[in-house]
Amino acid sequence: YDQALVLRPTLAQAALNRAEALERLGHPADALASYDQAIAEAPGLVLAHYNRGTLLQALDRQAEAIASFDAALALAPGHAPAACNRATSLRALGRLDAALAGYNQALAHDPTLMQALVNRAILLAMHSRHQQALQDYARAKAVFPDSTEVHWNEALCRLAMGDFEGGWRENEWRWRTDALRLGERHYAQPLWLGETKLAGRTILLHGEQGHGDVLQFCRFAPLVDPR
Repeated sequence: YDQALVLRPTLAQAALNRAEALERLGHPADALASYDQAIAEAPGLVLAHYNRGTLLQALDRQAEAIASFDAALALAPGHAPAACNRATSLRALGRLDAALAGYNQALAHDPTLMQALVNRAILLAMHSRHQQALQDYARAKAVFPDSTEVHWNEALCRLAMGDFEGGWRENEWRWRTDALRLGERHYAQPLWLGETKLAGRTILLHGEQGHGDVLQFCRFAPLVDPR
């Protein structure tokens, strides 16, 4: 791409591709400069505005990210991922009502956009609108039945609303998340999920996450004792 730009400095697509490569190599400042170069040469290049926005979002420069997503949406009003990411930046800035409207906009253009469904559900749960959040999780699972992100966030929603049966069931997906999978411990004995009686048997209880969780949950250990 450097060579292409030496031969044709105004080749916006080469600048865009170069920016994407630099971003993947972990050079965000250089990538941003290359996105700016692509936009300067071709202001109507939607992907350059969108990618610039996602990079700024990752750098926690949310207001600048929103400006880039606005530019992408001005050129392509039906760009659902841009509307979704714009809403996420709004949420990061604490503008929750605007974020909810943004997720609604994204889903109006693409009703199956998983990230918009999940993020809207999280936002609805934050507003104690858990049943509506569950509807979004159901829609997401209909299209992405094996999505760890969907199941894990649904678990948190159900537990928050007191649906412990459904919440703990969905919580088994935690072992597929990047944050928790490395902490899973494996034993020769079978995992107990409450489906069998414990009378006359022995069960091993162990902490699986932080010390805070251990201190909170150890008080329920006597409830496991069948005597």
